[in-house]
Amino acid sequence: MKVTLLRACLMAGVTTLLASCGGGNMDSASMPQKQAASVTQSAPLPASSYFEVVQELYISYFGRPADTGGLTNFANRLSQLQAPSEIQGVNASYATSASLRELIDSFGTSAESAALYSGDNDAFVTAIYANVLNRAPDAEGKAFWVNAINSGALTRPDASLSIMAGALLNQTPQGLQDGKLVRNRIVVAGNFTAALNTPAKQSAYSGDAAAAAARAMLAKVDANTDIAAFNVEIENTINALLAAAGPSFATVQGIINRRCIVCHSGSFAPLGIRLDTEAGIRSHAADIYTQVWVTRAMPQGNSTGMTEDERVTIKQWFEAGAK
Repeated sequence: MKVTLLRACLMAGVTTLLASCGGGNMDSASMPQKQAASVTQSAPLPASSYFEVVQELYISYFGRPADTGGLTNFANRLSQLQAPSEIQGVNASYATSASLRELIDSFGTSAESAALYSGDNDAFVTAIYANVLNRAPDAEGKAFWVNAINSGALTRPDASLSIMAGALLNQTPQGLQDGKLVRNRIVVAGNFTAALNTPAKQSAYSGDAAAAAARAMLAKVDANTDIAAFNVEIENTINALLAAAGPSFATVQGIINRRCIVCHSGSFAPLGIRLDTEAGIRSHAADIYTQVWVTRAMPQGNSTGMTEDERVTIKQWFEAGAK
């Protein structure tokens, strides 16, 4: 199949044309709905107009909610590009806007995406269906997407985008069920990111383990999920992330300020070990851990009254990576 013919099929977004292009009986995720829409908005929209689109991209490519920084950065970039503010418009504009395509492809070519989808294109399509729709693709739908990627007519990022966009529009019985599930996951993802409302929570939602935990949380959402009740699951997940991340740097710095910098500050600090700056604390994290927790030699004679809870906090902070 020629690339131009398949692209025309994808742009048409109708069952009969897809069938004539070799798509067969497409299910909900096999109707990409690539309408020939305008590439950009007529004027820039506020970044907040793109929050839902960014969540949809995170779900499609990573199977998890956006982190706070990612949500803001990608939303700002979409606003600067005057991109469409809904996923179908983004999907339609992917082929004609080089800047938008580069931004979308950054999801698909990221290290996280590469780690999640390390198999062949058959495994890739199956994994995208699982992330977006919580099910396996039907045989004809999978063949359609795999053949499109294998032929070079679609990139993996383009296929991921099209599967998400199609899932929200298809009106078949399966499609309606898929749409309810996807919309629930989008709302939950937005609620999760909004709940990262402190620096400690935002810091805790970083790294592979945190991403995996959020991915597992979102996988619990289906078409029948009670969104309001699920806020408890969101809170529990964030609390678990906080526990795994250990105490925040600000907490540890407060202990150091109370118990240590009376000696370890200024030009007369013992052995030049100054703990009156963030850089000083971080560069001497291992020494602090050893002297405060392992040998308990510091504070010397415990002259400043460091408590056992404070020692445990420093231990937890260091063992969690001294973040």
